[in-house]
Amino acid sequence: MSTSNTLRSRVSRETRQLLIAALVALLALWVLARIRFPGQPVNPNPIPSLLSQLSSVPRFANLAGEIAELQSRLANSWLAIPVSAADDTVEDGPRRLPAIRLGNDQAIVLFGRGDQVTNDTDVVAADRVTGLAVVRAESEATPAGIPPWTPQSLDDPRYLMATVSMSGGVSLRPVLVGSLLEVRSPAWPGAIWMVPEGTDLTPSAFVFTTSGEIAGLVVREPIGLAIVPWDIVAAEAGRILSLERTSAVDLRVEVRPLTSALMRATGAMQGVVVAWVDARGPLAKRLAVGDVIESLNSQPILHTRDWEVASSRLRAGDATLRVRRQGKQVDLAVSLPVADVSTADRTLGLGMRDVPGVGTTILRVDPQSAAGLARLQEGDLITLSGNITAPTAAQIGNAFRSARTGEAIMLAITRGRTHLVVGLVK
Repeated sequence: MSTSNTLRSRVSRETRQLLIAALVALLALWVLARIRFPGQPVNPNPIPSLLSQLSSVPRFANLAGEIAELQSRLANSWLAIPVSAADDTVEDGPRRLPAIRLGNDQAIVLFGRGDQVTNDTDVVAADRVTGLAVVRAESEATPAGIPPWTPQSLDDPRYLMATVSMSGGVSLRPVLVGSLLEVRSPAWPGAIWMVPEGTDLTPSAFVFTTSGEIAGLVVREPIGLAIVPWDIVAAEAGRILSLERTSAVDLRVEVRPLTSALMRATGAMQGVVVAWVDARGPLAKRLAVGDVIESLNSQPILHTRDWEVASSRLRAGDATLRVRRQGKQVDLAVSLPVADVSTADRTLGLGMRDVPGVGTTILRVDPQSAAGLARLQEGDLITLSGNITAPTAAQIGNAFRSARTGEAIMLAITRGRTHLVVGLVK
C-alpha cells in the first residue's frame, strides 16, 4: 500500500471537505475585505484584520458621543436654578439645581431642606413635604418635547443619564442602576422606584434613558433614594399649581412615633403621639400632649411620615381628627384658619429654656421655621445673640421679632464639644 493511500485512509472524506470549505471561506472573506476597504494596506496575515474589520465597536467607546448628542437635543428643556442655604459659605458660592421647563416661562425643580432662591417671588408654587416647586424661568428658548419612559422590566440593570448642574448650565453623566423596586410613599400619588443602596444618584437630579426619554426625578425618601416617575412629577406640579399659596395651614403641633411601650400606656395600636401643641396654634384647645392621632380627614396615620404629609397639605376650612385619649377614641371637628406659607416659614420656631449666666438651651425646633432653615438642633446652647452675651429666651425672641424681613441675626452655638456661628434669617 502506498504512502498517499495510507494518508487518505487516515483522513476521512468528510474531514477533507470541511477543511477545503474553511480555506475557501477564509479566501472569500479576504477578497470581500479588500473590496470593502480598498485603501487599507495588504496584511500578510489576513485573519486578524478581517476580525477587527467585521466586529462591532464596543458600546462604551461611543458613550461620550451619545451623551453629547443627548445634551444637545435637550439643551432647551432644562436650566440651572441658583439657590442658597443658611449655612452656605462665601467660598462655596451659589449652588445650582437642575430644573426642567414646563413651558417658556415655568420650570420644575426639587428644593432641598433650607434651599432658597434669590428672589422668593420667583417661586410660583411649592410643596412643603417633598420640596417640589414650580419656578419662573423666562426665556426665549422653546423646550423640546421629551417623551416619558415606561420600563418594560424593573429588574434589569441599565444605564441612566443623570443631570448635573454647573455654573455654565446643565450636563449629563451616566449612572449604572442595578434594578428598580416599585414602592409606595405617602408623599407621592403613585408608585415610585427605589434604587439599590450605593447607586450614584443625587437628590434633585432628573434622569433620562440613553435614547432621550425622561425617567423621572431623584428624591430622598426615609427609606432611601428613589426615582419618582415623570408622569407623577408632572401630576404633582399641576396639583401644587392649582392650590392657592395663602390657603395652607400651620397646625403648630409636633408628634412622635408610637413605640410598643406607648402602645401599652395609651391603648392605641396605631398612630402618632402628640408631644407638643403651640398654645397660640389652631389646635391649642383641642389637642393635648399624650393624645394619639389615628387619622386626619379619614386618612389613616400609621407613621410620623403619614402625619407630616397629611398635616402639611391641609387647607383652610373644616377638618376632622380621630384621636385616642386616655384609652377612648374621640372624633374632633376643627375649623382651620388660613396661614400664609411665606409668613409661617419666617417664624422663629424655637422652644427654649434659660441657663442663667450661660445662655439658652434649645428644647424644640420647628422644621418649617427660621430656626429649622438655619439647621439649629434640640440640645444646642445659644451663647450669643447679636451683641448680647448669654442671652435669655426672651431676648432672642425679641431680637427676632424686631428684625426686618430678610435680616439675619448672628448666633453663637455650642453643640456638644463643637462651637458654631450661624445666621438666623427672618
